[in-house]
Amino acid sequence: MKISVVVRRKSLGFHTNTLIDEGAKRGVIVEITDVDSLNNIQESVDNLGDVVIWRSGSLNLTTERTAFIKALKKKHVINRGISTFPFVTHKLFQQKVVEANTDINFIPTYHFKTKEDLISAIDEGLLKYPFIQKPNLGSKGNGVFLMKSIDDINATEAVIKEQVYQNFIKNDGDFRVFMLGGRMLGAIKRVAQGDSFLNNVSKGGKAYPVDDASTLTSLRRVGESISSLFDLQICGVDVIFNQSNQKFYFMEVNTVPQWSGFQSGTGINVAEKIIDYCIDLENRSHKNQLTIIRKTYDENIDNLYSKRFHYASRMYLWTHDEKYLKWLNDYKGTYIGENETDIDAKIEGIVSYDNGDDDDENMRQTVIKKYVNFSKLKKLLFLYTFGKSIYNLDIKENIRKFIPDQQFLDMANLLLQNPEDIALLSTHAANFLYLCEEYLSGQLNLDPDFFINIFDTSYKTNDSSSLRLQGYLLSHCIIGASRFYGTKITKDLEKYREMVKLLEDLIAKNYFVVSLDTKLEVLVCAKLCDYESKLKDLILSECTNSYSMQGNFIVDTVNSRSPKLHNGFAFSEHRNTLYIMSNIDKN
Repeated sequence: MKISVVVRRKSLGFHTNTLIDEGAKRGVIVEITDVDSLNNIQESVDNLGDVVIWRSGSLNLTTERTAFIKALKKKHVINRGISTFPFVTHKLFQQKVVEANTDINFIPTYHFKTKEDLISAIDEGLLKYPFIQKPNLGSKGNGVFLMKSIDDINATEAVIKEQVYQNFIKNDGDFRVFMLGGRMLGAIKRVAQGDSFLNNVSKGGKAYPVDDASTLTSLRRVGESISSLFDLQICGVDVIFNQSNQKFYFMEVNTVPQWSGFQSGTGINVAEKIIDYCIDLENRSHKNQLTIIRKTYDENIDNLYSKRFHYASRMYLWTHDEKYLKWLNDYKGTYIGENETDIDAKIEGIVSYDNGDDDDENMRQTVIKKYVNFSKLKKLLFLYTFGKSIYNLDIKENIRKFIPDQQFLDMANLLLQNPEDIALLSTHAANFLYLCEEYLSGQLNLDPDFFINIFDTSYKTNDSSSLRLQGYLLSHCIIGASRFYGTKITKDLEKYREMVKLLEDLIAKNYFVVSLDTKLEVLVCAKLCDYESKLKDLILSECTNSYSMQGNFIVDTVNSRSPKLHNGFAFSEHRNTLYIMSNIDKN
């Protein structure tokens, strides 16, 4: 196998040399090359390796580079996005694309032709001292200045039209998120030293590894969204935390990230990870898709961050493979606690604080607010269920110290009296009611016909949102009846098979609107009901053609509501876990 690393003037240095060294350890040839002409383009393409890492190159930044990268259509090209977005290296362009296409916090960025235009913007209040002046096309903090007064503007030697301007964000450092193949390898915090306002390591800033779980979750969300949006498989995403409003903001994306500072700060061997990633990409041509995807998630579970427990728990309950239980035991302290005191503290934390469901639409949040404490009760029920099925712990008595059984039963009965709310809450309602049935041990008996009637009568439109609610209502009734993947369904089996058939009809009539996640969830539900889905071959065929451009996992290429933003490794975990489960029999 050969990997071609395209860099301007075939320059060698720390980054290229470490790639060569790590490739040699794996029997992979790493060739450092340049592309400086479109002459004999086919010969140039043929001479490149199985995988092409595009870092720079001597071609014209827009037309020539774009034309050449597009000619590499039969190669695995890392950072193909620099041809899709020829101006991706421009800071103004980056911010405008993020503003138009994401819900990520962006930094308002201004561009002026003359000094007079800049001063007018200050007079109008768009910019306030101090503000940042930096080159639209630049890196490593070069040419970045903090403008504190009109004297700084008058003293600048920079060409105004080549700069961009941003209001200064109060911070105690910024973050570099290193993205590889749609997944966040890790993050460092860069902190300016002395009187400098520049956090860049190249400007003397100090790098510290980030290990706070909440911070990493926020950084992962930004990093995966940005790398997916710009089709960049290797990139550095810079993020800053605004101390004034306590929010994370996208700063810029670097298409040729340096990693010596990141590596020294985190201890991660980046070149090793890149070579392994290239090998994994090349494996697509001769290895089974299921094998590749499962290997990708198993070997990179740490890069799932907040979604590690979800992946490991579903895989363990489905396969009973001891390696997943080992990982789950590693997460036990964080998830449920190691002893009675820890468990009580976990429960008390849930009871005393709840933010609701972060991924809910506003309309569903409005309904949830009608049911006081609904979200925290649901979280306690999940803690009980997985505590029992994974850790063999019965924490019911621990929960009763804080919440009586009657409160769960009253909430369930209130929901059952309002089927229109169940239709809107969908997944949340089904999860709560089935969890409650298990928890209350005979005090609540759910009839699957009740939910089938809601499915048949409560949804009046066939838009993507309504179809999503319909699909997840019935699929989560089936999952709930299986005690959340704990067992195949035996009670009321034919009624639950009827649910699967209704879901099949829903998908068949709306195939290009229903998400791939919903389709795969139906295949998993069919397995729970010992039912051979008539749509299995069609759905799995779609999966075969849905490999991510980022890495060895599948994305929703046909009908995703956000085809770019949620195509990262962790964002796609739910879909890929369902894909694995739908392809193997439940143990």
